Amino acid sequence: MTVTGEVYAAGWHDLGQLGVPSQQYMADKKAGKVLHRVKLISEKVKQISCGAVFSVALTSSGEVYAWGSNNNG
Repeated sequence: MTVTGEVYAAGWHDLGQLGVPSQQYMADKKAGKVLHRVKLISEKVKQISCGAVFSVALTSSGEVYAWGSNNNG
């Protein structure tokens, strides 16, 4: 997370855990980039927490966003 509230992710994306569209991930991967900007969130992120295959973000307005594996519903 940057000081301006943007979120970037790196790592595997096989379960959607980076929060980026698959085509963006593949394009970034082919370009040799390792950070992927999470564009699903349209406002400033205040806090973020990550697990092995998921991430959760809290925005400045109190909204919560989650992405990644949904293997347990």
